[in-house]
Amino acid sequence: MRDALAGQTSDERAQARRLARMMEDPRGKELTIALTDQAFRSRRPERIADQIAYLLDRYGAPRFMEWWERVGLILGGVMAHYLPSVVVPRSWRGSATRASPSSCPPRRTTSGATWRSGGRRGRASI
Repeated sequence: MRDALAGQTSDERAQARRLARMMEDPRGKELTIALTDQAFRSRRPERIADQIAYLLDRYGAPRFMEWWERVGLILGGVMAHYLPSVVVPRSWRGSATRASPSSCPPRRTTSGATWRSGGRRGRASI
């Protein structure tokens, strides 16, 4: 363990401290999980911005963030309804992977059976 800690970069130590702060901030942790689960799945900036505003109203700004990050998040929540395309960076849109069973390419198992994710299509000959 000591060797692993000794080999950490300053960026890794800063990230570990930030993660520790998040774990000590229950509301901030809930907000982070809710943002990931509810807001960032959408591809529509209006939907993401609306969820950011709603979740900030529900949980408040997380204490584990730096002051300037909290200010940016709060301003984003206030401006979300007026300028969703500005509030939501292009990189956030549709960041969660989407794969419906019917859109997955067929795969072959070792037995030669073909199937799609979710087991909805294909044949299973064992």
